[in-house]
Parts: sequence; C-alpha cells; structure tokens
Amino acid sequence: MNKQILISGYGSIGRKHASILSSLFDKKNIIILTSQKISNFRTIRSVKEIRSVNPHYIVICNPTSDHANKIKYIEDNFKNKVVLVEKPLFSKLNKFNIKKNKFYVGYNLRFNPIINFLKKKLKSKKIWNVNIFCGSYLPDWRNNIDYGKSS
Repeated sequence: MNKQILISGYGSIGRKHASILSSLFDKKNIIILTSQKISNFRTIRSVKEIRSVNPHYIVICNPTSDHANKIKYIEDNFKNKVVLVEKPLFSKLNKFNIKKNKFYVGYNLRFNPIINFLKKKLKSKKIWNVNIFCGSYLPDWRNNIDYGKSS
C-alpha cells in the first residue's frame, strides 16, 4: 500500500497508532502532524500542510478540544478519506454535515469481555433502563500528565 497515512497528534495514543501502523505499513508512508521533533517519522507542523500530503487514511489523536477543528478542516478540504477519531469525539456538542469522507470513532471498550458477555446475554431482552457506574482514580492513569488537563 503506497497510500499516505496521517496521524494528527503525537501524545500517548498518537505514539501507539504510529507504532502499530509502522508494523503494518512502510514508515515512509506515515506522516505525523505535530510540533514535536521526531526523528523516526516524517512530520508536518500545520494543519494546512495536510493538503500537500493528501493522505488516504487519517487518525486524529489531538486533545479532544481540537477534534472539531480537525474534522471540519478535513471535511472542507478533502473527499473520500477514511478518518479515525480517538474518543471522546467532542468536548462539547458540535453539529456537522459529514458527506465527503468516512469518519469512525475509536472506542476500545467494545472489545471488553464483560461488555461482549452482556451484549450476548441481553440480545433478545427488552431493556428499559440502564445505570452504569465506572469509577477509577484518574491520577493513576498517566504519571506524566496532569489528569485535570486531559479528557
């Protein structure tokens, strides 16, 4: 595959996508949109440079607050692109009319064994109400990131 792949953002999840994609595709076809200096991937620094790359596949891994801007730019300037947006999709309600590209949202809990077990057990049931509590201590998630400044 000689199609260009763009990863927008090079934080922890951007690095993970870069690692996975570089095991599947030639590194010369992977471009990272970041202000960081990276020696093992080709980089671009501005969203406007995406046009010169003209990627087929795009992964948006920027902070959630920047997702809407990236989605709007891609939809306004490209067509027939496949875009994966890391969760959460937005930090506030946004309305888009997506017609020219295909957008997907990464949501890894869909592979969780408990979720799959419940899905199978409840498939033929009529659900009237669901309450879910999911708690965790956010400061333990990432030692190098202030949890109060992340989403």
